[in-house]
Formats: sequence, C-alpha cells, structure tokens
Amino acid sequence: MNSIEQIFVVGSGRSGTTMLSRILNIHNQIFTFHEMHFLGLMYSSNNLNTLLKKKDSVNLLSELLAIQENGIFLKKRKSQFKNKSEKYLGNFDNLKAVEVYKIFLETVTKEKGCTISCEHTPRNIFYLPELFLAFPNAKFIHMVRDSRDVLLSQKKKWKRRFLGVSKIPLLEVLRSYLNYHPITSSKFWQSAVLHGHKMEDNDRVKSVKFEQLLHNPRYYHS
Repeated sequence: MNSIEQIFVVGSGRSGTTMLSRILNIHNQIFTFHEMHFLGLMYSSNNLNTLLKKKDSVNLLSELLAIQENGIFLKKRKSQFKNKSEKYLGNFDNLKAVEVYKIFLETVTKEKGCTISCEHTPRNIFYLPELFLAFPNAKFIHMVRDSRDVLLSQKKKWKRRFLGVSKIPLLEVLRSYLNYHPITSSKFWQSAVLHGHKMEDNDRVKSVKFEQLLHNPRYYHS
C-alpha cells in the first residue's frame, strides 16, 4: 500500500492547522482526516514500533476509525468498527503500531477516491523525526501564528461547545477552561515553534505564517 501520499499539517494549537487542512481538502485528490492524535495520546515514540498481536491491531485500527467517524471525544465507540478493521488488516499479523496507522490512512484515503491523505494534529510538531522515518515521502506544513492571537484563541477554546461543536463533552469544556494559563500556553507555543524551526532546513518541511496566508494566499502558491 504505497500509492497514497501524505501531508501533515503541524504547529502549536490554535495556529490555523484546521483552517489550512480544510483549504487543502478542497482539492479533489486530497482527503483531510480529523485530528487523530495517534502520536502522543494513543502511542508514544517509545512504543511506536512495538509488534502488536492481531487482536491489538484490530483494537487500534477500530479506535482510529471511531475517531475519524465520531471525533476524538467519542473514540471509545470502537466496537462497531471491529468487522471493518478485520477486513482492512486481512492476513496482516505482527504489525507495528505505526504500520496499522499507515494502513488506516491509506485505506480510508483510497475509499474516499483520493490519492493524498492530510492529517492535521497540531502536536505532531513534536514527533517530526518519527514521522520522517515512518513516512519517507510525506510533506509537512508548519503553521506559525502570532503568539498573542494563539493565547486569545486558547483562552476562548472552552466556548467551542456553545458555538456549534456539540460533540465536545462538558468535562472537556471544563478542562479547557481550567487548564488555560497565559504563561503555560505561551511556553507551549514557543516550544512548538522552536521544534518547527529546527526542521526548516529539511526540504520536506514548509513553514506557513497564518497571517500571511490570510492576507495574501498567493504568496504560498507554487
């Protein structure tokens, strides 16, 4: 399964990764996934290459399919995807976790009639070396936004449930409200930006400034 190309949109949270992924999704050959949070939330860089038993591979793939169908907050509703996961995996056994992730991205993208998958989990900015190895032909877009606007957006993040994103649980709303702090949020923004800048010499990484994209989209046209 190597006919599908990948684009990863990364950066600090609230930096426009979702906006850019939706723009890319307009292209008829690009399919944009939800934020999957495969790295960091489901698996770490330490166990990314752990060999999984068939049952564990099915569980992982079912969870990924549940996230794609229902969003990250409803990932526990994975039992309904067990049959589909077994079909996707076929006779594959003793797969690494990252291989299951690749099968997920490629199979779903093909089913949507596209040739390029787009994943826009912001925190992937901290896992670029691992993604470079797992996806040797993938391209990466590093979104950078003014820190003041990021902090303001983070401060208001808890309001999303009341602005149309009804799938967000009340517990997550409360967590977003209580966890916001300007100092910790600014430190996280700084860390994400520095991780991205370290990779800018790599020709597979392109930095895009949020404000520049809004004011002059043709600046990035090539």
